[in-house]
Amino acid sequence: MKIFHFFIRICIFLGISLILVSCDSVFGTSLASGLKRNNIYKNLSTAELVNQAENARGEERKQLLKELGKKSDGELKGLSSGEKESILKLATDTTFSVEAITNTINTITNTGVDFSSIDPVDFMDRIFESIPTDVDTTALQLLLSDTSVVNTVSQDTIILSTLALLAQSAKNDPAITS
Repeated sequence: MKIFHFFIRICIFLGISLILVSCDSVFGTSLASGLKRNNIYKNLSTAELVNQAENARGEERKQLLKELGKKSDGELKGLSSGEKESILKLATDTTFSVEAITNTINTITNTGVDFSSIDPVDFMDRIFESIPTDVDTTALQLLLSDTSVVNTVSQDTIILSTLALLAQSAKNDPAITS
């Protein structure tokens, strides 16, 4: 009977531990790290990658753009205009993180400074610092160079994705950032 109670306690402890610890940390930082799935997007088709883009967050977005950048010109150009627009929006969302911009604004406003007295150059520098440098822009460049995309996708998306590409290029150019 004591063995049974001991076994039950062990099971409860393990169950609570699994609930409190995410799978990523279990497979990423433990002896089971070799079992972690490194790239879940590697074998997906272009259309499947685009479908995944709608729900992607953070590092997933970067990984999706990286995999989309590996696709052929024909595969990317063969997508519907809606799917192409999804890729452009994905690149924009990856470059300009709403959370990072919001944190920058909150940091400035929490100092008690009135927005009218904020130096616009300092503000833009802070926003520019939040842009990641490891975003693959291959698919973005291809789509923006395609006249059919420019003619069929909304103007807002074209403008924002062009700004994202410019920001990525500027961020990755040491002559501009130094």
